[in-house]
Amino acid sequence: MSLVNDMLRDLEAGKREPLPEGISTADARAEQNGPQRKYPTVAIAAVLIPAAFYAGINWQAASAPEPIIAKSQTMELVVQTAEPITDQRPAADNQLQQVAVAPRMQEQSQPSTEQGPQVEQLDDAEAALLARIEPLLKAAERAFAENRLMTPVEDNAFSRYQAVLLLDPNQPQALEGIRNIAQRYLRFYTETFNSGFSSTAEQYREKAERVVSGYPQLISWFEARVAETEANLVQVAEADAEPEVLDPTEATPIAARPPVEQAQNAQTVRVLKTDRDQRVAAQARNLISQGRFAPAESLLIAHLQQYPDGTAARTALVEFYLETANAAAASVHIEQLTGLPDYQRAHFQARVAMLKGDLEVALSTLNSVDPIVAEAPDFHAYQAALFHQAQRYREAAEVYEQLLALRQNASTYWLGLAVSLDALKDKAGALRAFRQAHLHSPADAPSRAYVEARIRSLSN
Repeated sequence: MSLVNDMLRDLEAGKREPLPEGISTADARAEQNGPQRKYPTVAIAAVLIPAAFYAGINWQAASAPEPIIAKSQTMELVVQTAEPITDQRPAADNQLQQVAVAPRMQEQSQPSTEQGPQVEQLDDAEAALLARIEPLLKAAERAFAENRLMTPVEDNAFSRYQAVLLLDPNQPQALEGIRNIAQRYLRFYTETFNSGFSSTAEQYREKAERVVSGYPQLISWFEARVAETEANLVQVAEADAEPEVLDPTEATPIAARPPVEQAQNAQTVRVLKTDRDQRVAAQARNLISQGRFAPAESLLIAHLQQYPDGTAARTALVEFYLETANAAAASVHIEQLTGLPDYQRAHFQARVAMLKGDLEVALSTLNSVDPIVAEAPDFHAYQAALFHQAQRYREAAEVYEQLLALRQNASTYWLGLAVSLDALKDKAGALRAFRQAHLHSPADAPSRAYVEARIRSLSN
Protein backbone atom coordinates (compact mmCIF):
# COMPACT_ATOMS: atom_id res chain seq x y z
CA MET A 1 0.00 0.00 0.00
CA SER A 2 2.93 2.33 0.68
CA LEU A 3 4.06 1.82 -2.91
CA VAL A 4 0.62 2.75 -4.18
CA ASN A 5 0.75 5.88 -2.05
CA ASP A 6 4.16 6.69 -3.57
CA MET A 7 2.66 6.34 -7.03
CA LEU A 8 -0.19 8.60 -6.07
CA ARG A 9 2.21 11.24 -4.82
CA ASP A 10 4.10 11.07 -8.14
CA LEU A 11 0.85 11.48 -10.02
CA GLU A 12 -0.12 14.42 -7.83
CA ALA A 13 3.11 16.21 -8.68
CA GLY A 14 2.61 15.64 -12.40
CA LYS A 15 -1.11 16.41 -12.64
CA ARG A 16 -1.42 18.95 -9.78
CA GLU A 17 -4.40 17.02 -8.51
CA PRO A 18 -5.03 16.48 -4.75
CA LEU A 19 -3.49 13.16 -3.62
CA PRO A 20 -4.34 11.08 -0.80
CA GLU A 21 -5.43 -2.32 7.12
CA GLY A 22 -9.51 -32.31 32.30
CA ILE A 23 -8.20 -31.40 34.52
CA SER A 24 -8.27 -35.20 34.39
CA THR A 25 -9.89 -35.20 37.83
CA ALA A 26 -13.33 -35.83 39.23
CA ASP A 27 -13.71 -32.21 40.23
CA ALA A 28 -13.54 -30.85 36.70
CA ARG A 29 -15.80 -33.57 35.31
CA ALA A 30 -18.37 -33.03 38.04
CA GLU A 31 -18.51 -29.36 37.22
CA GLN A 32 -18.71 -30.09 33.50
CA ASN A 33 -21.91 -32.04 34.08
CA GLY A 34 -23.52 -29.07 35.77
CA PRO A 35 -25.28 -26.22 34.02
CA GLN A 36 -23.16 -23.69 32.24
CA ARG A 37 -24.37 -20.21 31.57
CA LYS A 38 -22.88 -17.11 30.07
CA TYR A 39 -23.41 -13.74 31.59
CA PRO A 40 -22.80 -10.42 29.89
CA THR A 41 -20.08 -8.13 31.12
CA VAL A 42 -21.43 -4.90 32.55
CA ALA A 43 -19.68 -1.63 33.31
CA ILE A 44 -19.16 -0.83 36.99
CA ALA A 45 -19.61 2.72 38.19
CA ALA A 46 -16.74 4.45 39.98
CA VAL A 47 -18.68 4.53 43.26
CA LEU A 48 -20.89 1.56 44.13
CA ILE A 49 -23.25 1.17 47.05
CA PRO A 50 -22.39 -1.85 49.26
CA ALA A 51 -25.37 -3.83 47.98
CA ALA A 52 -24.01 -3.64 44.43
CA PHE A 53 -20.71 -5.11 45.53
CA TYR A 54 -22.38 -8.05 47.23
CA ALA A 55 -24.51 -8.59 44.12
CA GLY A 56 -21.19 -9.27 42.30
CA ILE A 57 -19.93 -8.22 38.92
CA ASN A 58 -21.15 -10.06 35.86
CA TRP A 59 -18.45 -11.73 33.82
CA GLN A 60 -18.68 -13.97 30.79
CA ALA A 61 -17.85 -17.48 31.95
CA ALA A 62 -15.99 -19.68 29.50
CA SER A 63 -17.26 -23.17 28.81
CA ALA A 64 -14.43 -24.75 30.78
CA PRO A 65 -15.67 -25.43 34.34
CA GLU A 66 -13.78 -24.44 37.44
CA PRO A 67 -12.71 -27.52 39.41
CA ILE A 68 -14.66 -27.88 42.64
CA ILE A 69 -13.04 -28.85 45.93
CA ALA A 70 -15.21 -31.79 47.01
CA LYS A 71 -14.80 -34.11 49.97
CA SER A 72 -15.68 -37.36 48.25
CA GLN A 73 -13.31 -40.31 48.49
CA THR A 74 -12.71 -40.12 44.74
CA MET A 75 -11.79 -36.46 44.95
CA GLU A 76 -9.47 -37.02 47.87
CA LEU A 77 -7.61 -39.68 45.92
CA VAL A 78 -7.28 -37.40 42.90
CA VAL A 79 -6.24 -34.34 44.84
CA GLN A 80 -3.53 -36.34 46.59
CA THR A 81 -1.86 -36.90 43.25
CA ALA A 82 -1.68 -33.20 42.35
CA GLU A 83 -0.92 -29.89 43.99
CA PRO A 84 -3.68 -29.21 46.57
CA ILE A 85 -6.11 -26.56 45.40
CA THR A 86 -6.08 -24.56 48.58
CA ASP A 87 -5.50 -20.94 49.43
CA GLN A 88 -1.94 -20.53 50.65
CA ARG A 89 -2.37 -16.82 51.32
CA PRO A 90 -5.12 -15.96 53.86
CA ALA A 91 -2.90 -15.81 56.94
CA ALA A 92 -0.27 -13.69 55.23
CA ASP A 93 -2.95 -11.53 53.63
CA ASN A 94 -4.63 -10.94 56.97
CA GLN A 95 -1.33 -9.85 58.44
CA LEU A 96 -0.76 -7.55 55.49
CA GLN A 97 -4.24 -6.15 55.86
CA GLN A 98 -3.68 -5.50 59.56
CA VAL A 99 -0.43 -3.75 58.79
CA ALA A 100 -2.19 -1.53 56.26
CA VAL A 101 -5.14 -0.74 58.50
CA ALA A 102 -3.52 -0.35 61.94
CA PRO A 103 -1.44 2.78 61.23
CA ARG A 104 -4.40 4.56 59.73
CA MET A 105 -6.63 3.68 62.70
CA GLN A 106 -3.94 4.97 65.05
CA GLU A 107 -3.81 8.21 63.10
CA GLN A 108 -7.56 8.62 63.52
CA SER A 109 -7.26 8.28 67.31
CA GLN A 110 -4.51 10.95 67.35
CA PRO A 111 -5.72 13.87 65.21
CA SER A 112 -2.98 16.23 64.14
CA THR A 113 -2.95 19.79 65.39
CA GLU A 114 -0.73 21.08 62.60
CA GLN A 115 -3.30 21.30 59.78
CA GLY A 116 -6.52 21.19 61.79
CA PRO A 117 -9.83 19.97 60.32
CA GLN A 118 -8.37 19.32 56.85
CA VAL A 119 -6.26 16.37 58.10
CA GLU A 120 -9.16 14.94 60.11
CA GLN A 121 -11.36 15.04 57.01
CA LEU A 122 -8.70 13.19 54.97
CA ASP A 123 -8.39 10.51 57.67
CA ASP A 124 -12.16 10.07 57.69
CA ALA A 125 -12.13 9.56 53.92
CA GLU A 126 -9.40 6.94 54.18
CA ALA A 127 -11.22 5.17 57.01
CA ALA A 128 -14.42 5.14 54.96
CA LEU A 129 -12.54 3.69 51.99
CA LEU A 130 -10.98 0.98 54.16
CA ALA A 131 -14.37 0.18 55.63
CA ARG A 132 -15.65 -0.55 52.13
CA ILE A 133 -12.54 -2.43 50.95
CA GLU A 134 -12.05 -4.76 53.93
CA PRO A 135 -15.26 -6.82 53.55
CA LEU A 136 -14.67 -7.10 49.81
CA LEU A 137 -11.15 -8.46 50.36
CA LYS A 138 -12.38 -10.95 52.95
CA ALA A 139 -15.16 -12.12 50.63
CA ALA A 140 -12.65 -12.46 47.78
CA GLU A 141 -10.29 -14.51 49.91
CA ARG A 142 -13.09 -16.84 51.02
CA ALA A 143 -14.20 -17.32 47.42
CA PHE A 144 -10.62 -18.02 46.30
CA ALA A 145 -10.10 -20.56 49.11
CA GLU A 146 -13.29 -22.34 47.99
CA ASN A 147 -12.20 -22.25 44.34
CA ARG A 148 -14.94 -19.84 43.28
CA LEU A 149 -12.65 -17.96 40.93
CA MET A 150 -14.97 -16.45 38.30
CA THR A 151 -18.20 -18.31 39.06
CA PRO A 152 -20.86 -18.18 40.36
CA VAL A 153 -21.43 -14.72 38.98
CA GLU A 154 -22.99 -13.40 42.19
CA ASP A 155 -20.14 -14.46 44.47
CA ASN A 156 -16.66 -15.08 43.09
CA ALA A 157 -13.14 -13.95 43.90
CA PHE A 158 -12.52 -12.12 40.63
CA SER A 159 -15.54 -9.81 40.88
CA ARG A 160 -14.66 -8.93 44.50
CA TYR A 161 -11.10 -8.03 43.61
CA GLN A 162 -12.39 -6.04 40.63
CA ALA A 163 -14.64 -4.06 42.96
CA VAL A 164 -11.70 -3.24 45.24
CA LEU A 165 -9.57 -2.09 42.32
CA LEU A 166 -12.33 0.22 41.15
CA LEU A 167 -12.11 1.94 44.52
CA ASP A 168 -8.31 1.82 44.68
CA PRO A 169 -6.62 0.86 41.36
CA ASN A 170 -3.31 0.07 43.07
CA GLN A 171 -4.61 -1.80 46.12
CA PRO A 172 -1.82 -4.39 46.65
CA GLN A 173 -3.93 -7.22 48.10
CA ALA A 174 -6.42 -7.01 45.25
CA LEU A 175 -3.69 -7.01 42.61
CA GLU A 176 -2.08 -9.98 44.31
CA GLY A 177 -5.48 -11.68 44.32
CA ILE A 178 -5.88 -11.14 40.55
CA ARG A 179 -2.40 -12.56 40.08
CA ASN A 180 -3.25 -15.64 42.17
CA ILE A 181 -6.42 -16.31 40.19
CA ALA A 182 -4.48 -16.20 36.92
CA GLN A 183 -1.82 -18.43 38.44
CA ARG A 184 -4.39 -21.00 39.47
CA TYR A 185 -5.94 -21.06 36.02
CA LEU A 186 -2.48 -21.63 34.55
CA ARG A 187 -2.09 -24.55 36.93
CA PHE A 188 -5.41 -25.96 35.75
CA TYR A 189 -4.15 -25.45 32.20
CA THR A 190 -0.99 -27.48 32.89
CA GLU A 191 -2.76 -30.29 34.73
CA THR A 192 -5.55 -30.59 32.17
CA PHE A 193 -3.16 -30.58 29.21
CA ASN A 194 -0.99 -33.25 30.80
CA SER A 195 -4.15 -35.33 31.30
CA GLY A 196 -4.77 -35.26 27.55
CA PHE A 197 -7.63 -32.73 27.44
CA SER A 198 -5.95 -30.07 25.29
CA SER A 199 -9.12 -28.23 24.22
CA THR A 200 -10.30 -27.81 27.81
CA ALA A 201 -6.78 -26.81 28.84
CA GLU A 202 -6.78 -24.01 26.28
CA GLN A 203 -9.97 -22.62 27.80
CA TYR A 204 -8.26 -22.40 31.18
CA ARG A 205 -5.34 -20.53 29.62
CA GLU A 206 -7.76 -18.10 27.98
CA LYS A 207 -9.47 -17.54 31.33
CA ALA A 208 -6.13 -16.70 32.90
CA GLU A 209 -5.48 -14.18 30.13
CA ARG A 210 -8.89 -12.55 30.59
CA VAL A 211 -8.31 -12.17 34.32
CA VAL A 212 -5.20 -10.01 33.90
CA SER A 213 -6.16 -8.27 30.64
CA GLY A 214 -7.59 -5.21 32.39
CA TYR A 215 -4.53 -4.60 34.56
CA PRO A 216 -1.45 -3.38 32.63
CA GLN A 217 0.76 -3.72 35.69
CA LEU A 218 0.28 -7.52 35.51
CA ILE A 219 0.72 -8.08 31.76
CA SER A 220 4.51 -8.50 31.75
CA TRP A 221 4.33 -10.92 34.67
CA PHE A 222 1.60 -12.92 32.94
CA GLU A 223 3.43 -13.17 29.62
CA ALA A 224 6.56 -14.41 31.38
CA ARG A 225 4.53 -16.92 33.39
CA VAL A 226 2.78 -18.26 30.27
CA ALA A 227 6.13 -18.65 28.51
CA GLU A 228 7.53 -20.54 31.49
CA THR A 229 4.44 -22.75 31.75
CA GLU A 230 4.45 -23.69 28.08
CA ALA A 231 8.20 -24.28 28.06
CA ASN A 232 7.69 -26.74 30.93
CA LEU A 233 4.95 -28.50 28.98
CA VAL A 234 7.27 -28.87 26.01
CA GLN A 235 10.03 -30.27 28.21
CA VAL A 236 7.66 -32.82 29.73
CA ALA A 237 6.40 -33.84 26.30
CA GLU A 238 9.94 -34.13 24.95
CA ALA A 239 10.94 -36.29 27.90
CA ASP A 240 7.96 -38.55 27.28
CA ALA A 241 8.86 -38.78 23.61
CA GLU A 242 12.42 -40.00 24.29
CA PRO A 243 12.91 -43.76 23.83
CA GLU A 244 13.52 -45.95 26.86
CA VAL A 245 17.16 -46.58 27.75
CA LEU A 246 18.94 -49.35 29.61
CA ASP A 247 18.52 -49.30 33.37
CA PRO A 248 22.11 -49.38 34.75
CA THR A 249 20.90 -51.28 37.82
CA GLU A 250 19.36 -54.07 35.80
CA ALA A 251 20.91 -56.67 33.54
CA THR A 252 18.01 -56.51 31.13
CA PRO A 253 16.81 -53.48 29.18
CA ILE A 254 13.62 -51.68 30.02
CA ALA A 255 10.87 -52.56 27.57
CA ALA A 256 10.65 -49.93 24.87
CA ARG A 257 7.44 -48.05 24.54
CA PRO A 258 5.15 -49.12 21.71
CA PRO A 259 5.85 -47.23 18.46
CA VAL A 260 2.33 -45.78 18.46
CA GLU A 261 2.85 -44.25 21.89
CA GLN A 262 6.23 -42.81 20.87
CA ALA A 263 4.68 -41.25 17.78
CA GLN A 264 1.88 -39.74 19.84
CA ASN A 265 4.35 -38.19 22.26
CA ALA A 266 6.43 -36.75 19.43
CA GLN A 267 3.29 -35.29 17.88
CA THR A 268 2.41 -33.68 21.21
CA VAL A 269 5.80 -31.96 21.26
CA ARG A 270 5.30 -30.61 17.74
CA VAL A 271 1.80 -29.35 18.52
CA LEU A 272 2.97 -27.59 21.67
CA LYS A 273 5.86 -25.90 19.92
CA THR A 274 3.77 -24.85 16.94
CA ASP A 275 0.99 -23.52 19.14
CA ARG A 276 3.43 -21.55 21.25
CA ASP A 277 5.20 -20.22 18.16
CA GLN A 278 1.99 -19.00 16.56
CA ARG A 279 0.78 -17.43 19.80
CA VAL A 280 4.02 -15.50 20.29
CA ALA A 281 3.87 -14.23 16.70
CA ALA A 282 0.29 -13.05 17.25
CA GLN A 283 1.21 -11.35 20.53
CA ALA A 284 4.11 -9.56 18.86
CA ARG A 285 1.97 -8.32 15.98
CA ASN A 286 -0.56 -7.03 18.49
CA LEU A 287 2.16 -5.12 20.33
CA ILE A 288 3.42 -3.68 17.04
CA SER A 289 -0.09 -2.52 16.14
CA GLN A 290 -0.10 -0.63 19.46
CA GLY A 291 3.22 1.01 18.65
CA ARG A 292 5.06 -1.01 21.30
CA PHE A 293 7.98 -1.95 19.08
CA ALA A 294 10.65 -2.67 21.71
CA PRO A 295 8.54 -5.18 23.72
CA ALA A 296 7.48 -6.89 20.47
CA GLU A 297 11.06 -7.30 19.29
CA SER A 298 12.20 -8.54 22.72
CA LEU A 299 9.36 -11.07 22.87
CA LEU A 300 10.20 -12.50 19.45
CA ILE A 301 13.95 -12.66 20.05
CA ALA A 302 13.54 -14.35 23.45
CA HIS A 303 11.19 -16.95 21.93
CA LEU A 304 13.54 -17.67 19.02
CA GLN A 305 16.47 -18.14 21.37
CA GLN A 306 14.51 -20.93 23.00
CA TYR A 307 12.90 -22.28 19.81
CA PRO A 308 15.15 -21.38 16.83
CA ASP A 309 12.85 -23.24 14.42
CA GLY A 310 9.87 -21.02 15.23
CA THR A 311 8.80 -20.14 11.71
CA ALA A 312 5.82 -17.99 12.68
CA ALA A 313 7.80 -15.93 15.17
CA ARG A 314 10.76 -15.47 12.83
CA THR A 315 8.45 -14.44 10.01
CA ALA A 316 6.88 -11.86 12.30
CA LEU A 317 10.37 -10.60 13.21
CA VAL A 318 11.33 -10.26 9.52
CA GLU A 319 8.15 -8.30 8.86
CA PHE A 320 8.93 -6.07 11.84
CA TYR A 321 12.42 -5.29 10.55
CA LEU A 322 11.09 -4.61 7.05
CA GLU A 323 8.45 -2.23 8.39
CA THR A 324 11.09 -0.41 10.45
CA ALA A 325 13.48 -0.25 7.45
CA ASN A 326 16.15 -2.41 9.11
CA ALA A 327 17.35 -4.18 5.96
CA ALA A 328 20.43 -5.79 7.55
CA ALA A 329 18.52 -7.43 10.41
CA ALA A 330 15.75 -8.53 8.04
CA SER A 331 18.28 -10.20 5.74
CA VAL A 332 19.84 -12.16 8.62
CA HIS A 333 16.52 -13.63 9.72
CA ILE A 334 15.35 -14.33 6.15
CA GLU A 335 18.37 -16.59 5.77
CA GLN A 336 17.49 -18.38 9.01
CA LEU A 337 13.88 -19.02 8.01
CA THR A 338 13.29 -22.68 7.26
CA GLY A 339 10.34 -24.20 5.46
CA LEU A 340 9.42 -20.88 3.87
CA PRO A 341 7.75 -21.03 0.44
CA ASP A 342 9.98 -19.77 -2.38
CA TYR A 343 7.61 -17.00 -3.34
CA GLN A 344 7.45 -15.67 0.24
CA ARG A 345 11.23 -15.68 0.54
CA ALA A 346 11.47 -13.84 -2.80
CA HIS A 347 8.90 -11.32 -1.57
CA PHE A 348 10.96 -10.61 1.55
CA GLN A 349 14.20 -10.37 -0.43
CA ALA A 350 12.60 -7.96 -2.89
CA ARG A 351 11.48 -5.73 -0.04
CA VAL A 352 15.04 -5.73 1.31
CA ALA A 353 16.28 -4.70 -2.15
CA MET A 354 13.80 -1.83 -2.23
CA LEU A 355 14.99 -0.68 1.21
CA LYS A 356 18.42 -0.47 -0.42
CA GLY A 357 16.98 1.47 -3.35
CA ASP A 358 17.55 -1.26 -5.95
CA LEU A 359 14.34 -1.54 -7.98
CA GLU A 360 15.93 -3.65 -10.71
CA VAL A 361 17.12 -6.31 -8.26
CA ALA A 362 13.74 -6.28 -6.50
CA LEU A 363 11.86 -6.94 -9.75
CA SER A 364 14.37 -9.57 -10.87
CA THR A 365 13.92 -11.37 -7.54
CA LEU A 366 10.14 -11.38 -7.84
CA ASN A 367 10.24 -12.50 -11.46
CA SER A 368 12.39 -15.51 -10.52
CA VAL A 369 9.30 -17.24 -9.10
CA ASP A 370 5.76 -17.42 -10.43
CA PRO A 371 3.21 -18.54 -7.81
CA ILE A 372 -0.43 -18.68 -8.79
CA VAL A 373 -2.38 -15.55 -7.90
CA ALA A 374 -4.81 -17.30 -5.55
CA GLU A 375 -1.90 -18.70 -3.54
CA ALA A 376 0.03 -15.46 -3.16
CA PRO A 377 -2.09 -12.33 -3.75
CA ASP A 378 0.18 -10.12 -1.63
CA PHE A 379 3.18 -11.21 -3.66
CA HIS A 380 1.47 -10.25 -6.94
CA ALA A 381 0.15 -6.96 -5.58
CA TYR A 382 3.68 -6.00 -4.58
CA GLN A 383 4.97 -7.09 -7.99
CA ALA A 384 2.35 -4.96 -9.77
CA ALA A 385 3.28 -1.93 -7.68
CA LEU A 386 6.94 -2.36 -8.60
CA PHE A 387 6.03 -2.74 -12.28
CA HIS A 388 4.26 0.61 -12.08
CA GLN A 389 7.19 2.21 -10.29
CA ALA A 390 9.46 0.95 -13.06
CA GLN A 391 7.04 2.52 -15.62
CA ARG A 392 6.11 -0.92 -16.91
CA TYR A 393 2.46 0.09 -16.85
CA ARG A 394 1.07 -2.59 -19.17
CA GLU A 395 2.53 -5.39 -17.02
CA ALA A 396 1.23 -3.68 -13.88
CA ALA A 397 -2.27 -3.44 -15.34
CA GLU A 398 -2.24 -7.10 -16.34
CA VAL A 399 -1.32 -8.23 -12.82
CA TYR A 400 -4.01 -5.99 -11.26
CA GLU A 401 -6.61 -7.47 -13.62
CA GLN A 402 -5.60 -10.99 -12.46
CA LEU A 403 -5.95 -9.90 -8.84
CA LEU A 404 -9.39 -8.38 -9.51
CA ALA A 405 -10.55 -11.66 -11.01
CA LEU A 406 -9.85 -13.08 -7.56
CA ARG A 407 -11.25 -10.19 -5.47
CA GLN A 408 -13.61 -7.95 -7.41
CA ASN A 409 -14.35 -5.63 -4.48
CA ALA A 410 -10.74 -4.81 -3.56
CA SER A 411 -10.48 -1.02 -3.82
CA THR A 412 -6.67 -1.05 -3.74
CA TYR A 413 -6.54 -3.34 -6.79
CA TRP A 414 -8.96 -1.09 -8.65
CA LEU A 415 -6.87 1.93 -7.76
CA GLY A 416 -3.68 0.22 -8.95
CA LEU A 417 -5.37 -0.68 -12.23
CA ALA A 418 -6.73 2.85 -12.59
CA VAL A 419 -3.39 4.62 -12.21
CA SER A 420 -1.74 2.09 -14.54
CA LEU A 421 -4.36 2.62 -17.26
CA ASP A 422 -4.23 6.36 -16.65
CA ALA A 423 -0.49 6.28 -17.32
CA LEU A 424 -1.21 4.33 -20.54
CA LYS A 425 -3.60 7.13 -21.62
CA ASP A 426 -6.50 4.66 -21.60
CA LYS A 427 -9.09 7.25 -20.59
CA ALA A 428 -12.16 5.01 -20.70
CA GLY A 429 -10.49 2.14 -18.85
CA ALA A 430 -8.97 4.44 -16.25
CA LEU A 431 -12.31 6.21 -15.65
CA ARG A 432 -14.09 2.90 -15.12
CA ALA A 433 -11.37 1.69 -12.73
CA PHE A 434 -11.37 4.95 -10.77
CA ARG A 435 -15.14 4.73 -10.37
CA GLN A 436 -14.85 1.16 -9.07
CA ALA A 437 -12.10 2.21 -6.67
CA HIS A 438 -14.36 5.02 -5.40
CA LEU A 439 -17.31 2.65 -5.07
CA HIS A 440 -15.45 0.08 -2.96
CA SER A 441 -13.23 2.34 -0.85
CA PRO A 442 -14.22 3.60 2.62
CA ALA A 443 -15.23 7.22 2.98
CA ASP A 444 -12.09 8.06 4.95
CA ALA A 445 -9.65 6.35 2.56
CA PRO A 446 -6.53 8.52 2.04
CA SER A 447 -6.80 8.12 -1.74
CA ARG A 448 -10.44 9.15 -1.97
CA ALA A 449 -9.83 12.82 -2.75
CA TYR A 450 -7.39 11.90 -5.51
CA VAL A 451 -9.80 9.35 -6.97
CA GLU A 452 -12.65 11.89 -7.01
CA ALA A 453 -10.43 14.47 -8.69
CA ARG A 454 -9.41 12.03 -11.44
CA ILE A 455 -13.03 11.01 -12.00
CA ARG A 456 -13.97 14.66 -12.53
CA SER A 457 -11.03 15.26 -14.84
CA LEU A 458 -11.53 12.13 -16.95
CA SER A 459 -15.29 12.72 -17.18
CA ASN A 460 -14.80 16.04 -19.01
